[in-house]
Amino acid sequence: PCGLASFTSPYGESQNRPERNPSRFSRARIRPRTFFIECRLVQIHQVRCYRHAMDIEPLNETNIHAIIESDGGNGWKNSPVTWADRLRKNRTKEQITLVALENSQALGYGSLVWQSAYRRFAESGVPEIHDVATAKQFRRLGVATKIIDRLEGIAAQRNQSLVGIGVGLYADYGAAQKLYASLGYVPDGFGVTYCGSPVEPGAHYAVDDDFILWLTKPLG
Repeated sequence: PCGLASFTSPYGESQNRPERNPSRFSRARIRPRTFFIECRLVQIHQVRCYRHAMDIEPLNETNIHAIIESDGGNGWKNSPVTWADRLRKNRTKEQITLVALENSQALGYGSLVWQSAYRRFAESGVPEIHDVATAKQFRRLGVATKIIDRLEGIAAQRNQSLVGIGVGLYADYGAAQKLYASLGYVPDGFGVTYCGSPVEPGAHYAVDDDFILWLTKPLG
């Protein structure tokens, strides 16, 4: 990759789009879209860049099918059972899941869980950004950053002053660790947990997906 730029369309709702026929378009609501630039090395000293339009929308039956059909690579969940359960939790307002799409292709997803399974977040009323994933062919293009930004915005709209996230500690989580730090997340100060419980000094644990460091970020 040669670099990345991400921005909001100048023709979003917050700005006026030039109109050739005001009588036709004056009442039309223009849906804001997010764009990102993908740059790939094609040959030595030659870089080709692609401009992508990315929609971020709430989880529904249609985009669940797009997620399941995607070969998202390591960390990508495509079990119909998993997504049926996640859709149920969205309908019961236990969480909000957003899906990033380009032309009906799933690019990534992430959730905001109001009642975290992590005890310290739950006791403090801190919502958790959970299970953010990007399809392998769209990684390092800002997809996860945009999803997290939208989830943070939803939490802020609920008058939350703090949001949390958990991250694994082995190498597969390296990119996520760097991303969360760059977005302003810092350790919550209570160390690492394993299967939801604080680790004990001198004890032995498997360094797997349940070995987690918890981070928080102030909002607003």
